Amino acid sequence: MALNNLLLIVNITAIKDDDGEVAGVVGSFRDKTEINEMLATLSEIHRYLKDLRAHTLIYKSPLCPF
Repeated sequence: MALNNLLLIVNITAIKDDDGEVAGVVGSFRDKTEINEMLATLSEIHRYLKDLRAHTLIYKSPLCPF
């Protein structure tokens, strides 16, 4: 959903009474920009972890001169 040039993630769920009838609705809105920033940070961490694992394997190798 877009609102004022913002991309939003919208979650909506119905609240039902004891008879199963819809008594109300609860909705939440979240700016997708924040989610994209967290995803970019997570990707950077993943790349760093991959590099760290590669360096660890190199230093554990019996062929490593260090």
